[in-house]
Amino acid sequence: MTMLPAEEEAVVNFRNHHREVGYRKLTWLMNDANVAALSESAVYQALKRHDLLGPVPPRDGEAEAEYQHKPTMCMSTGTWI
Repeated sequence: MTMLPAEEEAVVNFRNHHREVGYRKLTWLMNDANVAALSESAVYQALKRHDLLGPVPPRDGEAEAEYQHKPTMCMSTGTWI
């Protein structure tokens, strides 16, 4: 199935406002916002044609910082490390 030019333009515009997510999540955000109802592969191909697939920017690190300080239980000894 061929993507309409208006749909491709909608993908590009939506991507420019949502650089923080990958193409899969972008697909469902567009669907939820009634921007375009496309498959993940169609969104991927549109982003690839417009060189918009780059890496997702790093997160602020809050979750990573919190995780580094959480204790972990050793399953073989049952002690917290």
